[in-house]
Amino acid sequence: VQAMDRILFMEDGRISGFDTHEVLYRETVLLMQSKEIDVESGIKLLKRCAQSGYAAAWLYLGQLYSNKKSSLYNPALAFDCYKRAAEMECAEGYYNLGLCYNTGLGCEKNADSAVDCFSQGAKQYDPKCICALGICYEFGIGCQTDYERAVIMYEKAAQNDDAVAINNLGGCYFYGHGVSQDKQSAISLYRRAAELGNSNAECRLGICCELG
Repeated sequence: VQAMDRILFMEDGRISGFDTHEVLYRETVLLMQSKEIDVESGIKLLKRCAQSGYAAAWLYLGQLYSNKKSSLYNPALAFDCYKRAAEMECAEGYYNLGLCYNTGLGCEKNADSAVDCFSQGAKQYDPKCICALGICYEFGIGCQTDYERAVIMYEKAAQNDDAVAINNLGGCYFYGHGVSQDKQSAISLYRRAAELGNSNAECRLGICCELG
C-alpha cells in the first residue's frame, strides 16, 4: 500500500494499517514536506498522533506554529504545543517551552519559568537544555550570575558536541569567567565549535587570528 493511501485510511479512521503512531507521524511529516498532502490534512493527522500520546507530534506542531515565515504562525498555539510536549516529560518540549518563556513567545516573559524548564530538561541530560541553563547562569537570566556553574553546564553539554556550549565555554576561557583565563584554550574551543558549524565561533576565531 502506498504511503498516501495509508494516510487516507487514517483520515477515514481506519488505523489498522499502522503499527504505531510513530509510523503515522513520520509518514505524515514526509508527505507534508513533499507537499503530497495539504497542510490542513497534515495538521489533522499530527494532532491525532499528539493526542494519542506521541510527544514528537506536539513538537512538530509547535515548530509549524512558531515559524514566523509561515502562514500558520501562531505564537499562542506554539506555546500550547510545546507545553503539552513538556507535560509528557519530553526534554525537547522543555527546551522549546523554556525558549518561549525566555522570549515571550505566546506567553508573558518569565525568566524563572524558563530556568525551571531548562532545569527539567537538563535532568534528562539533554545537551540543549544543559547549555541553555549554562547561558542563564552566565548572564543571570532567572537566577544569580554564577560563572562557575555556567562553566560546569557548558562542559557537560560540550561532552555531547553541543556547538553552542563549546563556543560559550571558549568565551569563558577567553575572558576568565569561572575559569582561569586561557586564550589558547579559548581558541581551541572556538575552532572545535566552528568545525561543528557554529557561526559565532567562526567569527570569534577569525578575530583571534587577526589579533594574533
